[in-house]
Amino acid sequence: MFPGLVFRLKKPKTATLIFETGKMVCTGAKSEKELFKQFNKVTRELRSHGIPLANKPEVKIQNVVASAELNGEIDLENVVYKA
Repeated sequence: MFPGLVFRLKKPKTATLIFETGKMVCTGAKSEKELFKQFNKVTRELRSHGIPLANKPEVKIQNVVASAELNGEIDLENVVYKA
């Protein structure tokens, strides 16, 4: 069983994992601005349901993921033998 709650937003299309320890992990944001928008929406929603939270949660950006389009198909099996 997963030890947390998954809180999904449609705008921005993100997911926030909320744990009993009070930690949150947010995924899916495309920018730092979108990340803070996500945190603000989630904390506002929690407060509206009577959940006590610190005035301003401490946010740490811990990793960044990027993607790239190579504009073509790659023969992965062939790459394995050349690497």
